[in-house]
Amino acid sequence: MPYRICRANIDGYLEALHDVDLPADERAIVIKLLIEEENKLSKFEGQLEFVESRAARGRELLNHSLTRLNNSKHLADHAEAARVFSNLKSIQHLLDSFCRQLRSPQNSVI
Repeated sequence: MPYRICRANIDGYLEALHDVDLPADERAIVIKLLIEEENKLSKFEGQLEFVESRAARGRELLNHSLTRLNNSKHLADHAEAARVFSNLKSIQHLLDSFCRQLRSPQNSVI
C-alpha cells in the first residue's frame, strides 16, 4: 500500500528531527520533506489514527523532557535538557498541525 511508504518516511523524518545536533540547514530540509510527506499521506483515507498516535507519543516525550528539565540540578544538564525540550516542542508543533489538518472538514470523507 502506498500510504505505508508515506508513514515510513514520516517516521524516518521524525527520527532525524530528534537529533538536537542536526544542523539548521539540514533540519529545514527534513522539515520540508516531512511536510511534503504529510501532504501525500493526507490524500489517503483513514490516516488520522496514525498521525494522532505520533502526536500522542510526541506529547509523552515532551512531558518526559519537561520533567527532566525541571529536575536538572547542574547548569550543563539544564542547558542540554532545555535544548532537548525546545527541539521536542518544535516537533510537537508540526505533529499537532498535521492532526488539525487531517481533522479539517476538507479532509473529511462524506
